[in-house]
Amino acid sequence: MLIMVQMREFHEGESIRVKEKNPIIPDPRRVPKYITGKVGKVRKVIGYVHCPPDHEKRPPYHSCIFDLSQISPNATSNDKVVLEVYEDLMGHEPLSSLPPRRNR
Repeated sequence: MLIMVQMREFHEGESIRVKEKNPIIPDPRRVPKYITGKVGKVRKVIGYVHCPPDHEKRPPYHSCIFDLSQISPNATSNDKVVLEVYEDLMGHEPLSSLPPRRNR
């Protein structure tokens, strides 16, 4: 019996930055524009999502959490947003580049 193991580049707890989308292949459903370039953390590895046969195979999916204060000046450091992001739109981000927390 052959067991397939899904190799992923990112793991739970890792810091990531959402990459710019490829302008040649427009797909607005992949990630909201307001989160592009923002730093977050992998909350959960979801893995591959089954797509109907007429769709291309997508890379692994991850549930990521972002500090809402990166997006809205009215947010506190306790405000978060959780989004699912395909692995090909994620880049590794060192912890030192995270924005400083704002106290309210």
